[in-house]
Amino acid sequence: MVTKALMRTAPIGVLILFTTFSQAEVYKWVDEDGQVHFSDSKPETTTEVETVTPTIQKPSSQPDEGELRRLEYLNTPPPKPITQSEEATESTLDATKCRRARVEYGILQEEMSIYFTESGRLRAHWTNDYYRGERNYISDEDRPSLEDKVVDDLYRYCEDPQDDEAYQTVYNEFVDSEWCEVHKIALQAANDPASRTADHHKERLTRLIADTCKHR
Repeated sequence: MVTKALMRTAPIGVLILFTTFSQAEVYKWVDEDGQVHFSDSKPETTTEVETVTPTIQKPSSQPDEGELRRLEYLNTPPPKPITQSEEATESTLDATKCRRARVEYGILQEEMSIYFTESGRLRAHWTNDYYRGERNYISDEDRPSLEDKVVDDLYRYCEDPQDDEAYQTVYNEFVDSEWCEVHKIALQAANDPASRTADHHKERLTRLIADTCKHR
């Protein structure tokens, strides 16, 4: 038997009780003190007894905001831990950018025309320049701002941006790699059947390639 007072203090219990009653008749009556009663058994009382059909409200098919947040949390995969190999890759990327900044800094010190390649690489237009793509030359007015950017990259990506020895080593290796390509192109032309290049000159180019391409 559930009283009106109990309904106010235990709505979940009433809901469960009503769910139990949903398959049977429920009787409702008011006693002499004005209290409302419900029962699945017909009471022996002189007061009027009413037969009622409990209405159980079905839960909404749409989850509320709190439920949506809970589902979002459950369906969100945990963050992937950074592995040692990923840390090494990130470190390598910084080292690569540092090396490139040192090369670009060296190029900007050359007293010759400077240009960007189609891929965005900075190059100097030197005597044996083998690049054959489109060139975007840097004006004298834009050169100082480009130098500032390269210096910023040196301080951003290099552990010791003022290490002159490291800079000189990297730039010398870059110059060697440029000569490596020049000598390869020259040797390819010398080996052409139509060429009358002497064998000793071909041998010299081969030695130069072995010496300048060792950093590649």
